[in-house]
Amino acid sequence: MAYANQQLARQKLAHLVDFKLEDYTQTSFPDHTFDLIWAIESVTSTRDKIKFGREVYRILKPGGILVLADYFKVPNLFDKNNWLEKWRLTWSLAPIITHDEFVTAMESERMKFNKSLDVTREITPTSRRMYYASMAAAIPSLVYNRLHNTSHFGKNHYKSGIYQYKALRQGLWEYRLLRFVKPDEPEIQSPKKTG
Repeated sequence: MAYANQQLARQKLAHLVDFKLEDYTQTSFPDHTFDLIWAIESVTSTRDKIKFGREVYRILKPGGILVLADYFKVPNLFDKNNWLEKWRLTWSLAPIITHDEFVTAMESERMKFNKSLDVTREITPTSRRMYYASMAAAIPSLVYNRLHNTSHFGKNHYKSGIYQYKALRQGLWEYRLLRFVKPDEPEIQSPKKTG
């Protein structure tokens, strides 16, 4: 945060931008604060997607938009090498869910699904570069881990780039841009029937 704020001051942008470090499932922002929320490769880190959806609904203004770019598991495919789980554990991700599961979670919190765009092909070159960078980092990481007392996560983190690419090559995950809209008017609940 200190570095980010220093850069804002240096660029003379402090009057335009405000950085905050918060739990995005429970922020300090007032209700109906934002017209637009961007969530880029962040929601995969939370286990409770519904809680995220609830918070987005709360802090968006009516008619506000959530744009999300993230990884999603492709449904109904068998991962015989367990690449997704290995990637998840070395990249500190929550369980990777499908696009449909995520849409269902957001809709359960009254967000209206508006659009989905599969951009897997466009991100594949980056995924490949991450794979090669991880392969190049393997030997230096192993040497470093032998010489230093690093955490289990620290010792294995470099493997995430290998696992994600192997999973992508097998078609086990996709990268999507999603758009949700908060309705202009709150939904009116039907009275419960009795008798």
